[in-house]
Amino acid sequence: MFGGLNPIATFGETQSRTSTPPPDPSPTPSSRKNLSEYARGRDLQSASSGQKKSLLITNENLEGLASGVELTSVAVPTDPKPGAKASPETPRDYWRGRVKAQQDKIRTLEDDNNLKDQEISRLWTLFYSCNEPEVRENDIRIRLKQKLIDRTRLRSELKTAHLDFKELLVEARRNGVLPGWFRDLVK
Repeated sequence: MFGGLNPIATFGETQSRTSTPPPDPSPTPSSRKNLSEYARGRDLQSASSGQKKSLLITNENLEGLASGVELTSVAVPTDPKPGAKASPETPRDYWRGRVKAQQDKIRTLEDDNNLKDQEISRLWTLFYSCNEPEVRENDIRIRLKQKLIDRTRLRSELKTAHLDFKELLVEARRNGVLPGWFRDLVK
């Protein structure tokens, strides 16, 4: 408040400053180097230098580099193993392929369902036009029941395929697919 002066001192007396504690000793220099000091001591590679060996500094190896431990680097083979061929597909081709396959499955199920409807319609016509009760009950009714069961199964598969298609679109969006990738496929 009074700038280190003694407030009790009167005029004419010399005022003395209160003693201040001595400053903390300066920190001792660390034997560890920071990244810029380490880089000055190393001959780092640039992409245009044409040399094969390069040092990639990441968070994992930064502490090891700072402590003076030398990292080893592994040369990556340039040609892939004969059994492990990399897929040339881009993510866009992969997701478009999955969407097309699911749409083809839905289209096939819809076509099968339409065929079953036509067969059922034909069997109902045959059932009511048949004059022989024995043929109607033993032959036509059995085939009709089987077609109705098949149509029910197809409709449940079609419903599941539509749900799978919606889930596929959601999964694709979660995996970073851009909205325009399916614009020409999805109607």
